[in-house]
Amino acid sequence: MKDAKSNHKISSADSTGSTKAKYRIRYERDLCIGVAACVMSSPKYWEMDGEGKAILKQGREVSPGIFEIEISEEDYEESFGAAKECPVNCIHIINLETGEEII
Repeated sequence: MKDAKSNHKISSADSTGSTKAKYRIRYERDLCIGVAACVMSSPKYWEMDGEGKAILKQGREVSPGIFEIEISEEDYEESFGAAKECPVNCIHIINLETGEEII
C-alpha cells in the first residue's frame, strides 16, 4: 500500500477554471461488510443503505456490483482515507493519467 501523497500529481484547471478529474474511485459492493468506515472518513461520497452496505454517492454501476466515480485532486485525500480505512479493501483509487491503482 502506498501512502496518500505518493505517485499523484497536482491537477490543473481547464480553461473554464474547473478542476479536471484526476482519479477514479472503484467500489466493489459485493465485498462490503458494512463497517461504515468510508462514511466516517468521507461523507461527501459515502452513505449507508437499508441493507447495511455502503453506497458510493453519484457512482455509476459499470458492471454488476462495481460502481465508479471520477474525482478531482481536491477530493483525493478524503477519498484516500475512505479507501485506506476499508477493512475488506473494496474501495480502490486509480490514477487516470497513469492507470495505476493507488490503493
